[in-house]
Amino acid sequence: DRVADARSFAMLRNLRREISKEEDVPPYVVFSDKTLVAMCELLPKNAEEFLEIPGVGDTKLQRYGEAFIEAVNTWKDLG
Repeated sequence: DRVADARSFAMLRNLRREISKEEDVPPYVVFSDKTLVAMCELLPKNAEEFLEIPGVGDTKLQRYGEAFIEAVNTWKDLG
C-alpha cells in the first residue's frame, strides 16, 4: 500500500531529522533514504531484524536501533 508506505517513510524521516538535529549532523549520517525505505519494507520488530537492513551495523543499532524499532512498532500498531 503506497499510502501506508509513504506515511511510514515520512514518520521515519521525521525521527531521523530529530536525531540529526540533536546530534548536530546531517540526516544522511543517521540513515540514508535507502535505509529508511528498507525499514518500511522489512518492518523490523527487534534488534536481529534491524541488523538485516542494509546500512545498519552494530554501531547504528546501538545508537539508533531502539528509537527506530519503537517507531516501526508504533506505526504497525496504528496501521
